[in-house]
Amino acid sequence: MIPKAIAWAIAHPDAAAAYAALAVALLRALYALLSRLVQPYPRLRAAVEAIAALGPDVARAGLQGYRALTGRPVPSLDLDAKDAEIAALRARVAELAAPRVDTGAPLVGSPR
Repeated sequence: MIPKAIAWAIAHPDAAAAYAALAVALLRALYALLSRLVQPYPRLRAAVEAIAALGPDVARAGLQGYRALTGRPVPSLDLDAKDAEIAALRARVAELAAPRVDTGAPLVGSPR
């Protein structure tokens, strides 16, 4: 049985993404604060950084779990993939915006 939170996230993907982004921002702010507070204590800072290092893997696991439950594609967390996709889209827009060149070949059935 799907928990209510997951069912709600499936029914409202835009709001779920906004809440997820808010949660990430809050976690990053918390990490920055904790990192400053434990700076004099190397072992404690290492523990905080170890927990923070799990973040991307946990997020990726959550996205793949969402994909498995819904069958919908999920956005990539890889910034290089996004850059490549944006470059491909820009190239396609430039191709479509380029002026057309007439080759001068007569149309079939047109008088000469």
